[in-house]
Amino acid sequence: MLLFASNVVRILTEVLQMGFAEKLKELRSQQKISQEELAKALGVSRSTIAGYETKSREPDLSTLVKIAAFFNVSVDYLLDSSEDSCLKFKLTNEEKKLLRNISSLTPNQLAKLNEFLESLKENKE
Repeated sequence: MLLFASNVVRILTEVLQMGFAEKLKELRSQQKISQEELAKALGVSRSTIAGYETKSREPDLSTLVKIAAFFNVSVDYLLDSSEDSCLKFKLTNEEKKLLRNISSLTPNQLAKLNEFLESLKENKE
């Protein structure tokens, strides 16, 4: 289920074409991880994480790799903010609203939603 949530986060950030700072903050927020918790996991200070998120600091390559591994995303994903990294299709306002709603669900709620969607898919066939 965490993979599902991670994919939702990936889609949202690609649609919004976020830069590294915004992607880091969004990934951390979606996983409900504090700056302090992330800093501890990466072996840096909380103020370092805050600096990354406010664009006043940039991680070195080693830390960037740790961040990507922690959130199960690629370094390219974290750094690429070009138009080419954006999804090739446009989302409707209703689809964007749905993604925002999904991104705020707890893991338990995501599991229930996934079960519901699977049942809908089975009934369609």
